[in-house]
Amino acid sequence: MKFDEYMIMNVANGFMGTYVLYTACRLKVFDALADGRKNLQELEDVIQVKGQLLIRILRPLVAYKILSFDENEDYALESAGRMLISYEEDSLWTYILFCGKESMQIWENIYPAMLQNCAPKDFLAETEIFETQKKDEKKFELFDGMMKRVSKSVELASFFEKYGNQDKAYRIVDVGGGTGTIMLKFLHNFKNGSGTIVDLEAAKQDALKNIANRGWQERCTFKSGNFFEPLELTGNLYILSRVLHDWEDEKAKLILQNVVECMDEKSELIILEGLMPENVNEGRIEMYMNDIQMWGFCGGKERTKAEFADLLASVGLNMKHVYQLTNNDTLSAIVADKTKVEEWVF
Repeated sequence: MKFDEYMIMNVANGFMGTYVLYTACRLKVFDALADGRKNLQELEDVIQVKGQLLIRILRPLVAYKILSFDENEDYALESAGRMLISYEEDSLWTYILFCGKESMQIWENIYPAMLQNCAPKDFLAETEIFETQKKDEKKFELFDGMMKRVSKSVELASFFEKYGNQDKAYRIVDVGGGTGTIMLKFLHNFKNGSGTIVDLEAAKQDALKNIANRGWQERCTFKSGNFFEPLELTGNLYILSRVLHDWEDEKAKLILQNVVECMDEKSELIILEGLMPENVNEGRIEMYMNDIQMWGFCGGKERTKAEFADLLASVGLNMKHVYQLTNNDTLSAIVADKTKVEEWVF
């Protein structure tokens, strides 16, 4: 088989791997193996699925090196498989469930959306993902679990080495901060800082639990709010982490305007987002796929540095610095303030 033919077929068959992982996670195959090796009959007894069917997903999981299979015909978890145990703190279990259940129904509607000049979400019964979460606790838990895992993987050490005064008592406001994963990273770095997490009421219980687990109840609070409405929160450091890419420009401007109205002349805004290449780059496939995902779910988009500069300037903010996070080639930290808008050359 020629390489081009193999490559095209491999891309086309990518959905198969997604559904093998999704099915295994739904069946909690990895939980069943968490306490040690098991043969097919033992797995059948625990999972309550016929072995002749179960083996169909076990084989590819072994081929992917997520599971192992030994001479005694026992299955066991490889290191990758341990990342899919549902109850482990850093598990990817909810991430896989989100991909298999929520994402796939978006992607299958890309074609009709392009024909009708709309977003794939518009073909779903409930078209607004965040409005749905307000009404459906299970959907919120799935989305929040996925976002929590994504946020945990954000390593900010390289940013903190270059940004800010470690001893300053920052008043930090994380707008759309979910259950606090990013806020806690900031408070860990800025030891004298205090913070407020702003998000929907559905995030409050888990956010307060995460704050309490650190013993930081005196340093951090939660405020139920909607970033499309006035925030009325005083701070000198504001965060928008992976928020703006969910929204088209006019809604993104509204979010930014609500933040700007809280800022004074010394406040700064930190935006954690991926940056699209200014020109098409074959090595940035992850960003291009993220862009489709954002459009599909929310009608949003990933933006280039130039697009961010224009977006910020439209609400009176100046893009001061852009820091590439060293462990993540798709994520950057953009620092903006109210100083005179500079002319960036791209």
